[in-house]
Amino acid sequence: MTDKKKVADKLLAERSLSERDWRNLLENPQGDIMEYVRVKAREVTDRVFGRQVYVRGLIEFTNICKKDCYYCGIRKSNNEVERYRLTEEEILFCCKEGYDAGFRTFVLQGGEDGYYTEERLCGLVKEIHETYPDCAITLSVGEWEKESYRKFYEAGAERFLLRQETANEVHFGKLHPERQTFSNRMRCLHDLKEIGYQTGCGFLVGSPHQSLDCIIEDLLFLERFRPQ
Repeated sequence: MTDKKKVADKLLAERSLSERDWRNLLENPQGDIMEYVRVKAREVTDRVFGRQVYVRGLIEFTNICKKDCYYCGIRKSNNEVERYRLTEEEILFCCKEGYDAGFRTFVLQGGEDGYYTEERLCGLVKEIHETYPDCAITLSVGEWEKESYRKFYEAGAERFLLRQETANEVHFGKLHPERQTFSNRMRCLHDLKEIGYQTGCGFLVGSPHQSLDCIIEDLLFLERFRPQ
């Protein structure tokens, strides 16, 4: 068995790798080791989730955003994109249609749109929660203060998706303008977990300026942070 396969087996058994082991596994991967890892990953997926399909009702309710992440198609400075914003009534209609079709998880995802204030989002989440109490509500609406996250949670949102995008601060700085800080992104993620959300994060594979070092840092961060 090759060294890379030994590392893959160690990851499967211990669910943890050192920086050195990650580098061993990911540097110059060959087709046979990638196929081996793919098969093992499939086995884990089947053991945890079975052969079921999990369906989410994703409502992209606005592509208006005050942020200017350089890689993002809906960044503030992109003047070529056609902007839209669903009304609260349209969002609730989407929920009704989705519920009737069998969806039991609603994901409200959008840019950081100033129209959707803390008060408006809380009201919307509360109405969805009261109308469909058997459904889970996930938010993916970017960076907020901790108290706002807490109010969304109390209104009925149970899950939150906020990608760290990269766990390398220098890399983060190359993907965002200076006013968008790595420290604030990390603060948001830890606030969400502390409040009690099922918190999702993740990094962007193939993003500009990404190196193997960046990917290894991301994997080590995910192990420490343990998102749901």
